[in-house]
Amino acid sequence: MNFNDGEVFIYAIRNFRQETFHLLLGQGIDYKALFTTVMEALKCPRPDRKLLFSELVGRLQLDHLNMALKHVVLEEATDLALVKMLLDSGAEAAHEDGICVKHAASDLDRDLLHLLSEYVGHNPNIYCQAFSAVMNRGKQWIALEHVEIVDLLLQHGASGFTGGRAILEVVDHLACQKAQAGLAEVLLRKLFAAKVDVNHENGKVVSIAASRGDPYLLSLLLANGATSSSATLALTAAIMAHHEEPMLLQLFEIFSRQRSAVPDFNRSIPGMPPPIFQCLKSYGKSTAVLDSLVAAGCRLESTVPMQVLSSRVRDRESRVASSQLEPASVLMWALLQEEGLISPAVIDSLICHGGKLTPRTPRDYSAADVPQPTSLTAPHSPEPRRFFWRLRLEGLMS
Repeated sequence: MNFNDGEVFIYAIRNFRQETFHLLLGQGIDYKALFTTVMEALKCPRPDRKLLFSELVGRLQLDHLNMALKHVVLEEATDLALVKMLLDSGAEAAHEDGICVKHAASDLDRDLLHLLSEYVGHNPNIYCQAFSAVMNRGKQWIALEHVEIVDLLLQHGASGFTGGRAILEVVDHLACQKAQAGLAEVLLRKLFAAKVDVNHENGKVVSIAASRGDPYLLSLLLANGATSSSATLALTAAIMAHHEEPMLLQLFEIFSRQRSAVPDFNRSIPGMPPPIFQCLKSYGKSTAVLDSLVAAGCRLESTVPMQVLSSRVRDRESRVASSQLEPASVLMWALLQEEGLISPAVIDSLICHGGKLTPRTPRDYSAADVPQPTSLTAPHSPEPRRFFWRLRLEGLMS
């Protein structure tokens, strides 16, 4: 019966009669012949295949069962009934590092994944890889009909770096889509429940929400584990995004009312000035933005290195030939900007909030120190000198 690795069983299956097949099996079949028989049985139409495996499963060893399971799972249209039969007979749903689970996940086959997961249990290694396989296929998994698949993957161990990648993809794909706000919340809350860290990659997901101008997602992310460091980076992202003023003010309000993820409104990101300088450069005519920053804790004593005083001027283009870099306060920086960048109302507001000219003592300056208009300092305008005298009259300078 086992001659030529069970060749007789091939003919028996191709001319299948259940009684004859049962009789042949009763004569004995060895390990290699079983492989031959299983492979041939898998080629049969599903009604015959079910009958064949009902005869075979009691004789199959683990290798046969796993081989059959892999073959059935990888079919274009999975035979769930046969998958369950094989699993109930001892096939390992996690064999070959979870290839069956990964395939079911990447195909977004909810029913197959659910069935396999019942037999695999909690396995972070397999389910992290399975979730990665899902994301490698594109963004189609970010849909209401696939929420249950995401939930299955998370419940069975997908987290860590994979979860961080997932939260990034959700926010990147759904930010500012009001029609998809419900989907975004459902997916994010499932990720939060699985303890996915919103601070993945230095809180990049929080910065995305801030830079895109999505107040709802920003609030949700800040309230679910964001650190002060992530919030500070997101604050910078919001400023650099050059939102319309009402949007920026709304984002500032969200940042300022945080209790745990409190951003540092004075922290300088490497290579960039403190937030107040960035805002004045982009929103130099808005007293509302300035007032909001000061209320949030921005210090007007912050400084940036700047050519405050010209040593000498040469040629007709009025270029600075040599100058000394020194720390310029917020007020001094604002006074030295080109005409029209900072409005008089904002200068007034800076003074009202207690802005000082510079870290140097007032007596270190005199009227002659006011920079003459050059292409690198102030415009050809009387405004800087007018503000200088106003400051002097108000006692801010000696």
